[in-house]
Amino acid sequence: AQRRNFAQAAAMYADAYSRGERSAELAFKTHTALKSAGRVQEADAFIARFEKEQPQAVAVQAYLGDEHLFAGRYTAAIERYQKVLKHQPQNALVLNNLAWASHQVKDRRAREYAEKAYALQPDNPVVLDTLGWLLVDAGQNDKGVELLQKPFTQAGCAGVKGVLSGSKGIVMMIQDLLWARSQTATSGCCCCCCRLTGPRHCR
Repeated sequence: AQRRNFAQAAAMYADAYSRGERSAELAFKTHTALKSAGRVQEADAFIARFEKEQPQAVAVQAYLGDEHLFAGRYTAAIERYQKVLKHQPQNALVLNNLAWASHQVKDRRAREYAEKAYALQPDNPVVLDTLGWLLVDAGQNDKGVELLQKPFTQAGCAGVKGVLSGSKGIVMMIQDLLWARSQTATSGCCCCCCRLTGPRHCR
């Protein structure tokens, strides 16, 4: 039933496309609907055709970069993100994703991209996460953990408790790093908030 709904949505979007609509949003929706309906090859053929017809559609390049990134096709993702940056060199999220993709293929420019993203959006949790882990992987645990903790410290204890359920993997890794550098012993308190943000935020 769910696939049938996606197929119906894809048909509706295809009709809009046939009537001349060429927005990037329509391209995203059509591609997603076709994939969700199990028509992956058709989805990829559609987005390739759209890209050929609209080579300057930067949003489509960013979308395809994300598709490649999430699928683990890092080299293809890098190619897409670099195309976007030629038109939008200050796009922090694209820089951030380019940093992560580059890190996966051991490109030394990964940190440079991550630092540029951080300079543009220093409070963005996604950007903080990427640069934080790049620093940790480079052996700079103190600075890396500081960045990884930042979204939690800014939120305070109530905010931390609100996001823990969706971030358990990250929380556990941060806690392990904190433990490794002997910073988790905080006045005998063992709650996750205290271990992530320090006792001054725990109340």
